[in-house]
Amino acid sequence: MLPAIPDNSAALLPTLTQAVNEHALVHPQRSAIEDDYRSLTWNDLLAESVAMTRFLQERKVTRLGVSAGNEAGHLVALIAAAAAEIPAVPVAPEWPADDIGRRFRASGVDHVLCSPGDEDRMRSVTQVPVHAVARAGLADRAANDSAVATDILPAGRWDALHVIASTGGTSGKLKFAHLTHGNTVSRFIVHMAEFGLRRRGRFLCTTPLFHGAGRSFSLSHLYLGGTVLLRERFEPLAWLREVRGCSAGFVVPTMASRIVEAATERIDDSVVIIISGARLDPGVAERWVAKVGGRMFNYYGSVEAGAMAVATAQEMVESADRDLVGVAAFGVHFHLLDAQAGAANGSGSQALVSGPGNAVAIETEGAGATACEHINPGDLLTRDASGFLHYKGRADDVLITGGVNVYPALVEDVFRQCDGVSEVALLGLPSTEWGHELVLAVMPRAAVQLDEAGLRAFAKDRLARHAQPKRYRIMAQFPLTSAGKIDRRALIAMFGEGGA
Repeated sequence: MLPAIPDNSAALLPTLTQAVNEHALVHPQRSAIEDDYRSLTWNDLLAESVAMTRFLQERKVTRLGVSAGNEAGHLVALIAAAAAEIPAVPVAPEWPADDIGRRFRASGVDHVLCSPGDEDRMRSVTQVPVHAVARAGLADRAANDSAVATDILPAGRWDALHVIASTGGTSGKLKFAHLTHGNTVSRFIVHMAEFGLRRRGRFLCTTPLFHGAGRSFSLSHLYLGGTVLLRERFEPLAWLREVRGCSAGFVVPTMASRIVEAATERIDDSVVIIISGARLDPGVAERWVAKVGGRMFNYYGSVEAGAMAVATAQEMVESADRDLVGVAAFGVHFHLLDAQAGAANGSGSQALVSGPGNAVAIETEGAGATACEHINPGDLLTRDASGFLHYKGRADDVLITGGVNVYPALVEDVFRQCDGVSEVALLGLPSTEWGHELVLAVMPRAAVQLDEAGLRAFAKDRLARHAQPKRYRIMAQFPLTSAGKIDRRALIAMFGEGGA
């Protein structure tokens, strides 16, 4: 029998850990997490979270590295980190070991939790203790060192750091967003306001938990007393089968394109589908509405700021501007830095974004953490008279070819309107003649044949000469990052090797 939960009437909202306590008390035998290895009831989730909290406290862990896949132990670690008032540093276990070690060292990790079987690899790149997360009840090697939990979780302070999320690449200086427990719960509230997430709903997560959106949506469903269904791998037909038994699901745009291609039957209109992680092509949104169904939302966000803007599928389909990203999310304010360039028909302006989900600091490798009140996502945006934001490309993605600026997003948008095109990526390869040589990678839709001559003719009629690609490559599949985005670095390497 669980002890009585202390009165929390003075608080406006429960913390994440208080919510876990409450749900375990009210419906202890209800399913909380189901992964590829096991199923946890709410009572199981509370017991494992309390045991993990004790484990972290006994070892005086100050920053916890989490290199685990889509498994229950990953979420247990995040809950325990909130209870122990220490930050978790999530990474993708499929990243190269040296890259993981570098991120852990740069962020000051002093203990690592990883997937079973990966302990030796983690020890090879870090000098701190390593344990595996659980895959069978309380058989966790870490949890075994503590007594089985019969207590409740500590509330956890709102201002305590909860997640240190990596935002940098594998070259240059790494950067990390510092998110407090309050930031985490604030993002839950935005999810509820914007997407109408159901209490005790069932959420399908097939994107990596280290990814900000997959992690945040999974935790927000637990906050609401729901069930999180975790899958290590994504396969379109399997996703379509499983999402029919869920109230919500999340995918990135590359997954959405594959789902649209595979769908033969519509899902129920009550199922909330959130698409985020990269810019969503309006053509994919249109085909989703026609073939897949559900209540689909395009969610424009970032690791540092969380949700920034939201558009429904219908708004994207009905908009005359294919660059629509939506209106500012609940509680979020956009300040366009260049009012003239930010006009609806302008070329775009960078913006400062503020809201309760904003990271409290940005930590740079070798330079420490700097407090921040605003987040600049680095995108070029416009805002129309109705308050809708429109994406005009990345401020740092401009390619200079022949002395003229070319924005990849604008060129890619043109090619997405070409019949038979599923996805595209415009790259700039170094060139002594041009500065950047424009190279376009194109993936056709299923059973469609595309050729370079047809693509060149299409570009000639729709793009200025300086914006027309010099080379093309037809792709069977795009290389993807662990977050499900097109891996542009891998593409540049492929093109640089001379493939045409």
